[in-house]
Amino acid sequence: MFGLGIVPEALDVDIALVSLTGEIVYANPRARANWAIPPERARGCAAFQALWEEIGSTIVRRCSLMAASTTWKPFALHRRVDGRRIGLKGRRVRSQIDGAPALVLIVSDRVRRGAFRSHAARLQRRELDRLSQARAETQRALTCETQSRVENIHRTRNHFALLLSMSRMARRGPPASPHRVLAQCERRISAVAALNDILSRSQDMQHVRMDALLASLCAGLQHSVNGRAVSVVAECGPIALNASDATPLSLVTNEAITNALQHTFPDCCDGEIRVTLQPFDDERLALSICDNVTAPHAPVGPEPDAEPFGARSRMIAGLASQLGATVTTAAATHATGRSMQLVFQPHRPCVSQHPAQLPPPHPPPHDA
Repeated sequence: MFGLGIVPEALDVDIALVSLTGEIVYANPRARANWAIPPERARGCAAFQALWEEIGSTIVRRCSLMAASTTWKPFALHRRVDGRRIGLKGRRVRSQIDGAPALVLIVSDRVRRGAFRSHAARLQRRELDRLSQARAETQRALTCETQSRVENIHRTRNHFALLLSMSRMARRGPPASPHRVLAQCERRISAVAALNDILSRSQDMQHVRMDALLASLCAGLQHSVNGRAVSVVAECGPIALNASDATPLSLVTNEAITNALQHTFPDCCDGEIRVTLQPFDDERLALSICDNVTAPHAPVGPEPDAEPFGARSRMIAGLASQLGATVTTAAATHATGRSMQLVFQPHRPCVSQHPAQLPPPHPPPHDA
């Protein structure tokens, strides 16, 4: 109102606009409280002279004198409710409405000259700072969103290229039934889909909760045992890896478990496949996949670095090379089952902290 906007409401100053007839056109909250203006008379009534002990005609005449000056005119009045003396000062202000009579701006006299403008300027600077900060935060959010979109496109392209490369490598192997080929492709796509599902539901699009990813992979592969009592178990602490490391690691896990299900467990054999991811030393991590199917006729003691065979082993070796990892396999013995260990150093710093510092893992999806 009258070019004042919201500033008078926020100022810690008594402020009122009074007409030449004594009508209170506007009073801010502090003036209404300090001058004891009744709520029903706070705006739009000829009540200013009724608030004080002085004669009403004297107050109206003083308003007329102040309306003729553009400089502050100090004066004092006594509140009618308790006789308290209130120091005031007033001056004319111009109305923005053409033809309207001049109004008198009355403020508490304890205000220094120019305090109204300086306080208003401080409020405006504070509001400008807030808007500037909000703009900067919005710009940062847009930049992060753009970067995330580019990274998602790049990651999706790499995933398709990786799946295509694995399909070509499998095609160079011995012929297999169409059903088995489709099942292998389905499991590989499911492994990549599980990783992307966890990323899409996390606020951090750069890191993957490995405990959630391995649990999801094992739950999905558990459904492929066709009624056999073979359990696929994942053990992993609060470890989060960069997505560039988690992708080949998830595919290695998928290939190793699939290989165990097809070659280690006969149709009538039951058992357990255990997947663990844990620190190997101060800088490296170790992924281990082992089963509990022993070999009654195997030699006592493990066979370190046993030579793997087949196209799937070549795929595991290729994926391990992306991680710069070393792969060690051990054949089944009288006491232990077959095992594979992959030791690698994350390309980027991994997160291995207290669970409270990591985003909560999501439960693995269930098949419909």
